[in-house]
Amino acid sequence: MEQKKESLIYDRGEIKPGLERISRLLDIFGDPQNKVKVIHIAGTNGKGSTGMFIRKALSLAGYRAGHYQTPAVFDPLEIISIDGKKIKKKAYESLKKEIARAADEKMADDPPSVFERECAAAYIYFEREKCDICVIEAGMGGLYDATNVSGNTVLSVITPIGMDHMEYLGNTVKEIAFHKAGIIRTGVPVVTAPQVNDALEVITKKAQEVNAPLYITKTGEDLQYRKINEAVALEAVKVLSGTFEGLKALGEKDIKKAFSRVRPFGRFYRAGSNPVFILDGAHNIPAAQALRKSILLTFKDKEVIYITGAFKDKEYVETIKTAAVNSKTVFTVTAPGDRGLDAHILSGRLQEAGLLSVPKDSVKEAVGAACLLAEKDNMPVIAFGSLSWLKEAKKQYDNRKKGFR
Repeated sequence: MEQKKESLIYDRGEIKPGLERISRLLDIFGDPQNKVKVIHIAGTNGKGSTGMFIRKALSLAGYRAGHYQTPAVFDPLEIISIDGKKIKKKAYESLKKEIARAADEKMADDPPSVFERECAAAYIYFEREKCDICVIEAGMGGLYDATNVSGNTVLSVITPIGMDHMEYLGNTVKEIAFHKAGIIRTGVPVVTAPQVNDALEVITKKAQEVNAPLYITKTGEDLQYRKINEAVALEAVKVLSGTFEGLKALGEKDIKKAFSRVRPFGRFYRAGSNPVFILDGAHNIPAAQALRKSILLTFKDKEVIYITGAFKDKEYVETIKTAAVNSKTVFTVTAPGDRGLDAHILSGRLQEAGLLSVPKDSVKEAVGAACLLAEKDNMPVIAFGSLSWLKEAKKQYDNRKKGFR
């Protein structure tokens, strides 16, 4: 059965890799991507958290710092912010209309995608608002990602790389790392998280080819993702302090204290209790391994109820099996867009892999069924997978709790 369209599911539309359309679009607006300093972040996991940490430090040092992050989770406006304050609805709607008119008039032969329009809006907004610097997160890959058009990048950051978006990026870590390393610029410093050997080899080679100084973040073993992301961000701030004098005045203690106040949504985010309801954006194997670690630390051997959905271009069975430790039941939903895998197909494949799985025709139904079962047997519920539908999961959980007041 086809899933009912739910209002708060975020769909980025058709994926159109390549830089020609975004370059044409930004040229219409005077190439703002070349007029604002950019910190460009790519990687499989941790881009959002790492970007938030870096932006926080820049704002703390007194810089007007923009941040473009995607996909939206709670509010479409959250993808574009300055010093932690999201763009006003009126300003965003005006920008969207301005971009739409330009695209209709001058790019009707090859219209830009939703993601390209959002990315253009970010660059235009940050330039018009006179940001000192902005943090730009790649959407997918890096080399042919719409964000990769800046002519004024001052730092490239690469977070942990793993298997993801194989349909577009390749079937090996080396192939995927090649795309992520595509954000590296000639002579521009690069900070990378600890990487598996195949990924680090590709990044190192690319940095050497373009004479980009490479800084490899050192971390202890077996750290949770947040700590790795904090370490990468701290290394990035140290490198940036060579150019941005204001950062030198910040002590490491002050920076870490600022980081501690950052609460990224979708990383073991506790939405409520009775039943305990946790949301996590784990949608690939490395992120699933991190989620598994958090579940075992928090709930030990307690049985857990899961809600999940997947995209067709992911290693979804292995990812879900990795994350769903101590599984009681896995309720499946259909992720949005053309890439979304039907909940019934996903459920069947999970059953073949040995998991007790039940498909649901909407996120609302899945949350309701999971919570009923959780309350009966005093178990936690963990909704995990793409951030694109986790907002709807939280909305349905909140609505359900309100109904019992």
